[in-house]
Order: sequence, then structure tokens, then C-alpha cells
Amino acid sequence: MNYLPTSNTRRLHESNLELFRVRLTAKLCIAIVCLLQFIPRSTTLIWSPPIKTTSETWIEISLPFTGLIPIIIALEYFFYRKRGPRIIKYANIVDLILLMLFIVDWITILIASIKVQQTDPLSFQITALYGFTNFSWRTLLVTLIVQRWELKIIPPVVATVVSTAYTLYTE
Repeated sequence: MNYLPTSNTRRLHESNLELFRVRLTAKLCIAIVCLLQFIPRSTTLIWSPPIKTTSETWIEISLPFTGLIPIIIALEYFFYRKRGPRIIKYANIVDLILLMLFIVDWITILIASIKVQQTDPLSFQITALYGFTNFSWRTLLVTLIVQRWELKIIPPVVATVVSTAYTLYTE
């Protein structure tokens, strides 16, 4: 018995494919942002004095996570170009991996910025605005990575809990 897809299932498949293409383009933007963060972080660590502060240690910890995000996105793009629409069934797994890497990167940089503020109280005024914008654009990027609202709320909640707990612990 031959099964011929109806026009509704064909349209659904085409809309899912188009949504995947749009999300893949958005992920390429995320890869560029992560690369643009990786470069200054690594150069800061290379040109810093040999004695490392705790914030530099946390930045060092974040480097592999920041570097893996563009690599995974590039691999997904490469496999999409090579295999075509068959790669779509693995998109949720890739999204979960990206989300976990993104959360770890976000938390390590958050702790690094808190450590800078703790050692230099005058820098708090300067870094407070940076911290807010950092939180905002990262929340926006999470919206591009995952599609389910249950997963979208995890990174901002984790970042808020970590910063609140750290503040309560150190104060």
C-alpha cells in the first residue's frame, strides 16, 4: 500500500523546514556573537599579568563553553547542507546541548563580573549597566535557541538565583 502524503502534511513539513532554516540563520548570528566574545576574552587572558585574579580564572573557565557554541552551530549548518532536511529530527538535541553550554557560559561570566565588582567597588557603577545589558541580550539569544517556554525560563532563573545567592553569601 503506497502512502501519499496529503497536502496538509506536505505543508506542515514545508513550514517546519522553513522554521528550521530561520532558526539556523538565527543560530549563525549567535555563533558570531559567541566568537566576538571569545576573541576579547582570550586576548585579555593572554595579555594579562602572570598573576591571575579570580575573575580572570572564571573567564578562563568560560572559554571552552563560549568556543564550543559556534563549533556546534557550524557543524549543524554543515550537516544541514550535506544531509538536507533529515537533520531536522536532531534539532531538539542540538538545541538542548546549546542551551546547557549557554547556561554554563552565562553563569561563569556572571560570577566573573561579580568577582570584579567585589574587588573593585568603584567599578560597580560601570559594570552595573553592562550586567543589565548582558542579561538582556542573553535572554534574547535564549529565545532564538529554544522554542519551548519551559526551557526559555531556565537560564534567566538560574542566573538570577546564582547572583542572588552569591550576593547573600558574600554580604
